[in-house]
Amino acid sequence: MAEIAHLLGGAFDLDGFVRTHPDVAARSPGFRPPLLSDPFEMLVTAVTAQQISLRAAAVMRAGLVRRFGSRVSHDGVEWWRFPDQAAVRGGDLTGLKLSRIKIRSIAALAEADLDVAHLDDEAVITRLSELPGIGRWTSEWFLARCLGRPNIVAAGDLVVRKAVAAWFSEDAIWSERQVR
Repeated sequence: MAEIAHLLGGAFDLDGFVRTHPDVAARSPGFRPPLLSDPFEMLVTAVTAQQISLRAAAVMRAGLVRRFGSRVSHDGVEWWRFPDQAAVRGGDLTGLKLSRIKIRSIAALAEADLDVAHLDDEAVITRLSELPGIGRWTSEWFLARCLGRPNIVAAGDLVVRKAVAAWFSEDAIWSERQVR
């Protein structure tokens, strides 16, 4: 039950946000961002989405899931489970439409100690940024979308900057500094 609550963003305390930004909160009452619970899946998802279309990233992940994941069937419906680190560790990542850089990143993630939830934000960013292909943006995205750290936003992301500007002002886009 705790994992379901986490996935649905149940741990987010919205009272402070509602007090600080009542107009914004009124547009989406009770909204909590959904989260991913598996650090490896979250980071692989972020790496595959770096600087390409979401469609291309989905094709890459589908190939990874079919090669290393496990198939689950229920009532005649087939599902694929995202592979864990152990399933990918040491595996052949070629032929999945991944660039050499993404292959290197995913291979490093499969080997890495991703048990970082107990660390503070900057320590997580530092630890993850030591891995190839992982920088501040990916680390902040991980903190927000996997660990549910409500004070973190991937402020360097163009889409995030546009979305925040749309929610909080009539400006077309905010700078990274304004978002932070």
